[in-house]
Amino acid sequence: EVLIIPRLFMTLLSFLFLDGCLWALVKKTTKKASDEYSNENNSCGPPIEVIILASSWPMLVMVTRPFTNTLEAMVISLLLFIVSMDHHHSMSKMNNKKISSFQHQNQSMISLLVGMTCSIGLFVRFTFAFFALPIVLLFLYNRWRRAYDHRWKNVGWVALSLVLSFLSTSVLFVITDWYYYHYHSPGR
Repeated sequence: EVLIIPRLFMTLLSFLFLDGCLWALVKKTTKKASDEYSNENNSCGPPIEVIILASSWPMLVMVTRPFTNTLEAMVISLLLFIVSMDHHHSMSKMNNKKISSFQHQNQSMISLLVGMTCSIGLFVRFTFAFFALPIVLLFLYNRWRRAYDHRWKNVGWVALSLVLSFLSTSVLFVITDWYYYHYHSPGR
């Protein structure tokens, strides 16, 4: 039980956060190319990138074990997925200068997700900050580029919502951690 159940759980997480995110990213980025060559790309199986990743020995040996760098890679993959989906959505809507209230709420939700994901990643492992910084800067740059008027104000609000969601998630983690170790310490 001690050896098998954590590895099965990590394998499931690997399918969701590593293979699943890569599959969605590849399908999204190659959609335009496959539209041009629709007669050649009619496969319904996983893309070759996912097969290569899933069959590599580091994935088979290391990712199925509950290491912090494995969890860090999963959270980085999720963050990259969120930011790239936002980027692809913004590129498809770049010609439309009007932003509806639904799109504005969607943008706010994505910035909240980015902040929460960064908090989770930093709580898992502190080196997450070094990997996430370029992704978050790309996210803010895309938001700056997308805004046609009041760019700094728009990016400021996005950064503020990102920081507030980061802080609220971090406070939730700290309170949960304190509660667990305060009431479950050996002296109690």
